[in-house]
Amino acid sequence: MEYFYHNNEDLQEEGLKPDKWMIDTLALNSDYCIWGPYEGYMENDSDGWDGRWILDRWDEFVGWPLNDLNEIVHFYFEVHRKFQGIKKCDLGLVLWAIHPRHGCSKGIHIKTIQKAELENVINFLKKADKQNRKKFSKLY
Repeated sequence: MEYFYHNNEDLQEEGLKPDKWMIDTLALNSDYCIWGPYEGYMENDSDGWDGRWILDRWDEFVGWPLNDLNEIVHFYFEVHRKFQGIKKCDLGLVLWAIHPRHGCSKGIHIKTIQKAELENVINFLKKADKQNRKKFSKLY
């Protein structure tokens, strides 16, 4: 059983001490980090829009296009460890994607983000943010 932590307080409570860059990355999370692709209707592992994607590494996700048909609308980072009693931690990322034309959504769990990949991950999230803001920009 894997254990997931979404903020530094939870890590301290468990006595875990991941690398500082992982703790700093958790600070980028919104206050709402309790949903995930392991809940509700997201139990289907198909590659289509009717199921979740569970990926081991960021490079398995790279290349997924952001456009009018593929949007990232929420995310959170997590620090996790594989088993209780194990001190080694990894940084992961959970994304919520939607496909407005099909009326579909998909939870995506990328289990491992390496420190060297973090800048690319952040740039991808900024691109998603910019895409979403553009859709509402005429309101302001």
